[in-house]
Amino acid sequence: RRAVSDVCAQAALISARVKRPVKLIWSRESDMTQAFYRPVYAIKAEGAISEGKIKGARMHCMSQSITLSSKDTMVAAMPGIPGPIRNMFIESMLAVFSTNSFGDLFATEGLKNTPYKWGNFELTASPVQTKLPVSSFRSVGNSVTGFAMESFFDECVVAAKGEPMAMRKAMLPPASRQMKVLEVLEKMSGWGTAPPQGVGRG
Repeated sequence: RRAVSDVCAQAALISARVKRPVKLIWSRESDMTQAFYRPVYAIKAEGAISEGKIKGARMHCMSQSITLSSKDTMVAAMPGIPGPIRNMFIESMLAVFSTNSFGDLFATEGLKNTPYKWGNFELTASPVQTKLPVSSFRSVGNSVTGFAMESFFDECVVAAKGEPMAMRKAMLPPASRQMKVLEVLEKMSGWGTAPPQGVGRG
């Protein structure tokens, strides 16, 4: 919510009208129903399996575009640039994203920079615009795409009749942070041992 400073402008307008300092507080109900929303995502994923190994993947992401909803934020972020130059730059950039000549950075974050070495990997995205204003929450694209990527990876593991920890480690760079996390997780969880009855690991 801190990425959008509309509350500051609202407080300033109210203060100017009543001619005294004000403290503006949005109720949680108002913030949830009238503020900026998270983009809605739909991701289609296809994988190629051969001889028990994951050989490639194709993913297509459809979502509302945070970039295309951020024109006012971009204008406010360039106060020192002359208006005509600033507007030309912003309009040109938005035109590139709206025609999908360049994929929305937020929509593909976490997919485009995946650490998995797929061998063959294709990623496409289509912006879907509605009248609902959208903006960022904390981890932006990763908060959505991380779930999609890992769920899809698990489906590929099942199709390959493989083991999820081993197949992930086989597709990660040996010195990567993700590999180190998996190695610690494997050790701390006792991954190679059978879990107690009624307990699952994943």
